[in-house]
Amino acid sequence: MDIVVLDSWLRDFLETKATPQEIGRCLSLCGPSVERIKKQGNDWLYEIEVTSNRVDSASIIGIAREAAAILPRFGFKAKFKPLTLKKIPQPETNFKLRIRNNPRLCLRIMGIILDQVKVKPSPALIQKRIRASGQRPLFNLVDITNYVMLEVGHPCHVFDYDKISTHHFLIRPAKKGERIVSLEGKTYQLPGGDTVIDDGTGKIIDLPGIIGTKNSVVSPKTKRIIFFLETNDPVQMRKTSMNLGIRTMAANFNEKGVDPELAGKALIRGVNLYQDLAQARIASQIFDLYPHPYQPKQVGVSLDLVNRKLGCRLTLKESGWILKSLQFKVSFKNKKIITTPPSWRDKDINIPEDLIEEIARIYGYFRLPNLVPVGRAPHRRQTKQLRTEQQIKIALKFLGFTEAYNYSLVSQELLLKTGVDPRSCLKLKNPTNENLTFLRLSLLPSLLQAAFLNQNRFPDLKIFEMANVYRPQPGKLPQETMRVAGLVFSQNFYQVKRTIEIILKELGIKDYSFKPVVPEETCLVWDQNRCANLILGKKSIGQLGFLSERVRKEFEIKKKAVAFELEIFPLAHASSWTKSFQPIPIYPPIVEDLTFAVPSKTPIGNLIQLIKDISSIIKSVQLINSFKNSFSFRIVYQSHKKTLTAKEVSRIRNEVIRKVQEKFKARLKGNYHPEREKASAKKLRRRQRSRKGTGGR
Repeated sequence: MDIVVLDSWLRDFLETKATPQEIGRCLSLCGPSVERIKKQGNDWLYEIEVTSNRVDSASIIGIAREAAAILPRFGFKAKFKPLTLKKIPQPETNFKLRIRNNPRLCLRIMGIILDQVKVKPSPALIQKRIRASGQRPLFNLVDITNYVMLEVGHPCHVFDYDKISTHHFLIRPAKKGERIVSLEGKTYQLPGGDTVIDDGTGKIIDLPGIIGTKNSVVSPKTKRIIFFLETNDPVQMRKTSMNLGIRTMAANFNEKGVDPELAGKALIRGVNLYQDLAQARIASQIFDLYPHPYQPKQVGVSLDLVNRKLGCRLTLKESGWILKSLQFKVSFKNKKIITTPPSWRDKDINIPEDLIEEIARIYGYFRLPNLVPVGRAPHRRQTKQLRTEQQIKIALKFLGFTEAYNYSLVSQELLLKTGVDPRSCLKLKNPTNENLTFLRLSLLPSLLQAAFLNQNRFPDLKIFEMANVYRPQPGKLPQETMRVAGLVFSQNFYQVKRTIEIILKELGIKDYSFKPVVPEETCLVWDQNRCANLILGKKSIGQLGFLSERVRKEFEIKKKAVAFELEIFPLAHASSWTKSFQPIPIYPPIVEDLTFAVPSKTPIGNLIQLIKDISSIIKSVQLINSFKNSFSFRIVYQSHKKTLTAKEVSRIRNEVIRKVQEKFKARLKGNYHPEREKASAKKLRRRQRSRKGTGGR
């Protein structure tokens, strides 16, 4: 939680000669982190980050308390000056107000009616402090509520008494579908269960702890007001605020659990200000509904445990002084520190370790001794899936790919561009950004967006992403599935297919095949005539292919691109890390290239497999080039028993040519002909015999 504090306002409650820079440095070392200090006119402004469990520090008084405890540790004299409050006089009149509370919704409710208020602009000092804290000053009746919240740390609200004709407040849970109109004129539909204030007739007059409503807001014509404070259930506050997307400062305070004991101080401070700035007169008794008042508790810790945990030698006196400076009540018994935390620390001080943490931070983490752990570091066994993910990433890196990181949330526009129905995806109830609304079912939309943004800078783009996708399951959490997807600017489908084959080889997977995709199975991402499924066993675990013209046009991608998307879990399940040793062959291979012209839509994978199956002498067949319907294959012949002769290779080659022509109606291209091969062999033999007859000269 980020807050902004004006130095002059802070010094109303902190007596010290330390400079703003010194205060900021000391606070950051032992308390709330001061992110920035900047000059503002004749004043200084602190930008402070307060952790979520320390809402007591998210106010002027809270920061002053912390500074008063921390500064003396650095040699600066500092004293906390409590808020000075004037006693509220007895009411001159007694206006009626009936309040009915649900204790499960509001832990405490306080209120008072004030009469004959004068509406006018707030004094310049009040406006300056409110504006510096990031709020907008309006007029005195509203500004006082913001001022009290910023100063004391308890949200409060003001109603126009005359606009509530029933003079009745009913705290109840909202019904699903009920609507409110905020004081800014914006309409919200409530999801149900939200804490609301009803005037007793069913009309909602406030969304307490979050935002006021238009039908009860004060105006320049207001004569009588209800100054009202409620300490709300933080869990419900968080739900309502996030569901409706209303992120007010009051909501920020309330969802973190405000101390109900602060309400009394905040009420008196507010009444004093209304008396001074609006000439208000007391018109009722103080209403205070507090069904379960705060009960102080004791938390103890032994000095031995403190020193063992911190690795130093603190005394009882020093440890006790630190806790006393934080306004804990402290006593000692048998080298044990017994404390009663102040009410504003009731929620986060519960066990001995909480006290040790308080002692450690005020003493100074930087003062604790640095000890290197002794012993063997724990070894976490690597899972098969994690190892598979790492192997794939390493393989793609060495194949020239760059890893991309994208949000798991995408926009409706991005889904529609790729032909995905947004209704099939999980949607956030309270998106913080319209571009981050739906949990994605595929990694490709995000990669397509990344390709569009980078195409002008990287003409040979090769990117991949590995992340979870989220498939809805009715009544359950979504099914998370890890996938890897890649995209390459290329006109060659087979280069990307080869990338996948290399990955499979690295994983030790042999039982796989590529199968043409049936048009009805394709989504709008793929070119239906140029895409394939990767089959592992009998199941498809992914697709690869050219991007369709429609998708390229939607994303304004100028170049042809080939993409793939695979599931990780089946790859991990089928992977094998057992490596078998194969000695380096002692006999040389014979390598040659053959080019075939084949009919369109011929499955090249099947053609390669056919060539491999012809003879055990054929060690590998690799597609090295393609143009239109012509494909060049590099064939390696090798025996582990002897050096192959031209005649032996010729016999196998002829069989390859014959079977490819028969099964795939292919035509051999180039200068190779079997008859010419025979004639060349005869000439070679005659030349060898001739050399023998002349002595080899």
